[in-house]
Amino acid sequence: MLYGVALGQTVHYYRSFPTDHKWIKSLVAFVLVAETLQQVLIVHSQWRYVVVRCIGVTAPCVKDSWSIVFQTCPSTLIFLTVQLFYISKIWKFGQHRMSIFLIICSLISAGSSIAFMILEWLLQVDVPQDWRKGKMATATLLTISGLHTAVTDVGITVIMCRWLYKSSRDVTQVHRSLTLRIIKYFVASGMFSSCTTAAFLIAFWVSPGSMGWIATYFVGSKGYSNSMLALLNNRKVMRSKLRLADKSLVTSPELHEAQNHHLRECASLPASHWGIAV
Repeated sequence: MLYGVALGQTVHYYRSFPTDHKWIKSLVAFVLVAETLQQVLIVHSQWRYVVVRCIGVTAPCVKDSWSIVFQTCPSTLIFLTVQLFYISKIWKFGQHRMSIFLIICSLISAGSSIAFMILEWLLQVDVPQDWRKGKMATATLLTISGLHTAVTDVGITVIMCRWLYKSSRDVTQVHRSLTLRIIKYFVASGMFSSCTTAAFLIAFWVSPGSMGWIATYFVGSKGYSNSMLALLNNRKVMRSKLRLADKSLVTSPELHEAQNHHLRECASLPASHWGIAV
């Protein structure tokens, strides 16, 4: 279902914003390709488990399907791409130290996920004598990846919301209300991704032999892509509200200049991230 939502949002984006920068269009296309590849691998693994080999027979289901192992690769690319996209905006705000810290956390998360995928596949192909140690190593890598993903998500949310709140102090109430609306949306998005990560880690450690934690992992990656597309597609609504607010207000030259500065700053976000460019 979430993949279908991503498809619909992608079609809406290309129809609504044909004049966007090529690199933004390429980013949306890359995320869609990664989503499609992940969905194909998920469908293949579920076909194997449910239809082909596992009806009434438990032995073939002991080992993981190669497709459910390698879907980690496109999922990791989605996480990494969206996070770096957000961090690039933080860098433009002048928060260089925090940007470097978040980049390191994001890269550690991606590297741990890829290492988990490789080790998990090696354990499936050639079962070593220290199989339990190998499974413990994969569990450790998965935990490291999840924790660093959560840290990155929380860091991006806090910095973005703090900057938007500070930049909204010298503008009118109408513009401030729109900015607070964006803050609420971004907080909700950050909480969703963080809670999803926490849920999949808890499910993994509570019941590592089941596939429940994998389902929450799937939801997390698709939530990332859909949140980014939703922010980009929201630009039309925000543009119309900002223009109506400008027409209905008569302000002093100083306040008008402050408003324009605030809108220019916000406009640098959506064209590549937020979805509120004017």
